[in-house]
Amino acid sequence: MSALSEIEGYCPNCKADKWSWIKAQHETHGDEHGMWWHTTYRVLECKTCTTAFVQREEVCSEDVDHWYDDYGKPRSEYNKQFEYFPPKPKWPRPEWIGAVAERDTDLANLFHELYAALDDDLSVLAAIGIRTVLDRVTEILGIDPAMRFEEKISSLVDQRILTPQHREDLDLLIDAGSAAAHRGWTPSERELKHLLGFLEAFTYKALFDLPSLQHLRNHIPPKPKRQRKTP
Repeated sequence: MSALSEIEGYCPNCKADKWSWIKAQHETHGDEHGMWWHTTYRVLECKTCTTAFVQREEVCSEDVDHWYDDYGKPRSEYNKQFEYFPPKPKWPRPEWIGAVAERDTDLANLFHELYAALDDDLSVLAAIGIRTVLDRVTEILGIDPAMRFEEKISSLVDQRILTPQHREDLDLLIDAGSAAAHRGWTPSERELKHLLGFLEAFTYKALFDLPSLQHLRNHIPPKPKRQRKTP
């Protein structure tokens, strides 16, 4: 099979770059004032799961890297820019996110909208969404939704769902959402990564923590007792 019959592309189902069959391809060219560009549209079929998706590849005469090889000779290579439909998410989803819907469909929808806001660079809405997702997680854990956030955090600590050391972090996460909604705060991408990372870790620990193995205790032979040495 020829090399042009397959190419790597981001499969929306596998959520990773996968070798895919090229099912259809269309190319366009253009030039203006000494510059040129070349665009290739492809319909791809993932070789792993057979999901179909669209890849757009663009090369421009002004987007090129120059360097010297090990022998001191000048080299250059045009950069290729790729876009996909469905779009490739900018923010990676945790592996367990697909199991959220099994626990609570409302929480799954909130997470979906949160990641959509992150992918679209809607940082204020994302910060508010992080706080909203947290609020829904507390409801799933049985916390009274009528409580104020401060009371909810205290209840989480009392139930040992949240450690006292992480209470201040959760306070900060809640205040960040409030600041975005009411005080004109626009978080940076780095700040959002920290907030989202804490939310994901808290959600996983609260809903999908490692299962207990204590039920195996009676099936595992006990350690032998050490024999006393005779004098």
